Amino acid sequence: MKLYKPTPEQAPYGLRALKMVAEAPGEIHPSALKLIMAAQQQLAGTAIPVGDLPPITPEELAKHFVEQPLRLQLIHGMVAVSLVSDFPPQSQVDVIHSFAEGFGIKSELLETVQKAVDGHMLAFRMCYLRRTHFKDFAKTELTHRGAIGTAKALANFAGLVEDKVLSAKYEALKDLPPGTLGHELHAYYVSNGFGWPGQKHGFPEAGVSHDVSHLISGYDTTAAGETLVAGFVGGYRQDPNAFFTALFGLIIFSTGYQLPPGHIAAHADSIGQPGVAARLFRAIERGSLMTKDISVNFLVWPYVERPLDELRREWNVEPE
Repeated sequence: MKLYKPTPEQAPYGLRALKMVAEAPGEIHPSALKLIMAAQQQLAGTAIPVGDLPPITPEELAKHFVEQPLRLQLIHGMVAVSLVSDFPPQSQVDVIHSFAEGFGIKSELLETVQKAVDGHMLAFRMCYLRRTHFKDFAKTELTHRGAIGTAKALANFAGLVEDKVLSAKYEALKDLPPGTLGHELHAYYVSNGFGWPGQKHGFPEAGVSHDVSHLISGYDTTAAGETLVAGFVGGYRQDPNAFFTALFGLIIFSTGYQLPPGHIAAHADSIGQPGVAARLFRAIERGSLMTKDISVNFLVWPYVERPLDELRREWNVEPE
């Protein structure tokens, strides 16, 4: 996913629109302000105070943002601003709709969030998840394990059965040399208290790419770390809906919605934590520079004996 950068001259117009979205429910939420300030600093290189900026019409905004990719990114940014503490009220979504209509673009992200605003939470979850990396996890699992194997993996994840043979393979990773992907992956599971594939409640193997993303990016498993790793994964995904993945952690830990079934959501205000908003844009950028999308048809076994640092170099994972 590429991040498009507006010019410093364009920045005030985009900020006026973002401010309108942020203040639509009333007073601007502090985390929304942090996200807006981080966006302009990281993308446009500006630090314009937004407090006194006047409103802007969709027509005026469209005159200054003419490139379609930049327009769509701005709409996505508006949606992100609306999700920093809860699902937005209709009044806030209406403001975003007006700018999208002024641009003449259709945003699948905006339409999906509208389902939640309308109270259709199951439809929201299904529409959201099928546009994220989860769809590719499912394809990978089906490709490599077939329908029966995938069903067993899901039963395993639900804690109904245990695959002792598969579990033993992951247990054996501890014997690989320190610094290799396999050794560090085993240590990651143990230190975080996570089950690995084959163990009861262990995630299906296709989902191990998420754990590998934590390891190669260096982001931890706190609410902030999960928000950042979602941005990182969204960055390296070569998919037109990659922004759905980039917002994955924000929705779980700032909006506070349990997006994947079985996941514990929390109002941890991850975006509002010091530095996280700015780091999120850097996480997306780091991911976008990677040469490999490990969310698609990825299994860990060809790489377990490789040193992590070597894989970072090979896949062009830049330091934070």
